[in-house]
Amino acid sequence: MIESIFRTVSGRASQRVFGAALLATVFLGAAVGAWSIHDGGDLLARSRRWLNERSGFEQGLATAAVLVGVTLVGLIILAMVPPVLRLLEGYWPTWLEPVRARLVRRITDAADRDAGEMQELEREHRTDSRLDRRLRQLPSVAERYLPTILGNLVRAAQTRPIDKYGLDPVAIWPHLFLVMPETTQKEITAAVNALERAVMAVFWCLLFVVLSPWVWWAGPLGIAGAALLQRTIVHGAARTHAELIEAAIDLYRLDLYRKLSWPLPANPAEERELGEQLVSYLRYGSDGTEPAFTSDKP
Repeated sequence: MIESIFRTVSGRASQRVFGAALLATVFLGAAVGAWSIHDGGDLLARSRRWLNERSGFEQGLATAAVLVGVTLVGLIILAMVPPVLRLLEGYWPTWLEPVRARLVRRITDAADRDAGEMQELEREHRTDSRLDRRLRQLPSVAERYLPTILGNLVRAAQTRPIDKYGLDPVAIWPHLFLVMPETTQKEITAAVNALERAVMAVFWCLLFVVLSPWVWWAGPLGIAGAALLQRTIVHGAARTHAELIEAAIDLYRLDLYRKLSWPLPANPAEERELGEQLVSYLRYGSDGTEPAFTSDKP
């Protein structure tokens, strides 16, 4: 779901390019520093000598070339965000299926235990916010589980509107985004951009591991940094993003119905049926006579 929303929602191009270039500068600078430690500072010394021997114009050209190069590298990493995000969510190649199945079984067992504890608490008319939060971060049925926390968090947010309203967020999102108020659009755009930057930072940490053959501590540092960023920044950004998407559907789905002249549901059961029909209509169109369009007046 997030990948399709990336295609619909993004900040201004200049802001995204600046963010990608800034992250590239930080991590490439760290890589140069690590290599400098490896070679006793020889790389930096030779670079300074070379630069000092150039004219002012040549120094300016060299600086511009470095800035352009760093920006291009940042844009390449930016383009890698969707596939990297899918890997973090748990959409893995088939040869990792045994690992995936084992992790899903562990998550299923933990969810069953949590659900049993929640039922016990409900019988005693008590609640546990932590249990409720853990269960809410999972899809409603075990068949939808993914092997990672991030994947389940995103899929839960994607499938709850299907369960409640019959509305698939992937299908309706481009249309729904256009009927939202500008303030809501900006909040969701900011959340998407924050998640995008977090995933880029994780990818850069993993790339830092490439220096391991020359700088032994680059591997452990890169892996630890990637794991820490994923468990904190990425998960936090994805949770905020998912909550905003679900809230937007809760609040503005009827505005979408009105804009499309789709009949408004009278009750939850009817809404699920009409929502499924609307999703099919948006995806494939229809030659049918039902449901009849309503007036386009609010």
